Amino acid sequence: MHARHDTAYRTRPARRNEARRRARRENWGAHNFHNLPSLKIVCVPNFPRMLEYGCLPSPFGRGIEDEGKLCVIRTISLTPSPSLAGRASACRPMPLGRRGPWSANSRPRPGGRGERCAESGSSATFRSIHRTDMPHRIRAVTLDLDDTLWPIAPVIERAERILHEWCVRNAPKFAQALPPAEFSLYRRTLARDQPGIAHDFTALRHEALRRALRHYEEDPALADPAMDVFLAARNDIELYPDAREALGRLAGRYRLAVISNGNADVNKIGIHEYFAAVVSARSAGYAKPDKRIFDAACAGVACSAEAVLHVGDDPDLDVRGAIAAGARSAWINRHGLPWIGESVDMLEFSDLIGLCEWLGV
Repeated sequence: MHARHDTAYRTRPARRNEARRRARRENWGAHNFHNLPSLKIVCVPNFPRMLEYGCLPSPFGRGIEDEGKLCVIRTISLTPSPSLAGRASACRPMPLGRRGPWSANSRPRPGGRGERCAESGSSATFRSIHRTDMPHRIRAVTLDLDDTLWPIAPVIERAERILHEWCVRNAPKFAQALPPAEFSLYRRTLARDQPGIAHDFTALRHEALRRALRHYEEDPALADPAMDVFLAARNDIELYPDAREALGRLAGRYRLAVISNGNADVNKIGIHEYFAAVVSARSAGYAKPDKRIFDAACAGVACSAEAVLHVGDDPDLDVRGAIAAGARSAWINRHGLPWIGESVDMLEFSDLIGLCEWLGV
C-alpha cells in the first residue's frame, strides 16, 4: 500500500510536467508565427542537421552569438493567417533540447558579432543561429558587377539619355521614332527574334541600332559611333561606398574573377587590378545562370567550383545559378528584400564589408 502511494506520489509531478509540455507544443505555432513575415535560417556546422525552426534555447543562443560569426543562408517568406497560427507542424523543430521562443533575456543583443549579417532589413524576430567554417574551404571569389559593385539603373538611364541626345543631332528621324523607352522595347523584340545574340548585350544593341537606323532611312554606319557614345557613358559609374575597400580586402587573400551578363569594362572603370579573370556573357558565349559561364570563371581562377564563392545581387542569376554550378553563393541584399521562392543554402549580407568580415579579411 505504501509502495503504491509512493509511486502515485512520484508520478504526479511527471504528469504535471507532461501536461505543461503538451500545452507548450499546442501553442508553439501560434506563439512563434503570429504576424511573422519571414523566417531566416542560419547555417551551423556544429549541429548534425540544419535547424528548421527560428529559435534556440537561451544558453545556445548566447554562446553561439558570442563565439562565432553569423550568416543568414535561408529566408522563408510566411503569410500570416489564422490557419497557420495554431499549427506547430508548419515549421517542425528538430529535437535539440528545450523548445520555445527567444525570451527577453536570451534574444541576441543588437550589435553583437554577426548581427549585421543576420539582420538584413527583415522584421523577423526568430532565427536559427550557427557557426560555420566555410571560409576555410574557399579559395577564390567570383563577383557580379551591376548592382553588386555599383547601382546600374541610374547608369543605364543616363547612358540611354546621352545616346538619344547624340541621335537627335546625328540621326533625327531615328531619334524621333524611337526614344529610349521605345528603343528598349525594340531591342527586347529583336532578342526574341535573334536568340543567338540575346546573351550579348553589346552585339544586341549594335544590331538593333543598325536595323533601326536603316529602317528609318538613316545611315546604318552610324551604329558604330553610337555604340561608342553609349559604352563610354555606360562605363562612367560610381562604385558603392564599400566596393573598393572590399575589393582590396578580398584580393589580398583570394583570387578574384568577374562573372557578368552586362557589358561593363573593368579596365575603363579602373578596377581591373583586383581581378585575375574577367568572364562576361559576351566572352563566354553564355549568360548566367548557365552553368558554363561559372565553369569558365572557375577555370580562370584555377579552382574547382566547390572552392569558389560567387557573390551577386540577383537571386536567380547569381545565387541559384552558382549553386546549380556547384559553387557556394552569397547574396548581396542591399535593400533588405525578402527571399522569394524556394529556399536555398546561401549566405546573405547587406553589403560587401559584411562579406569581408565574415571571411575574416
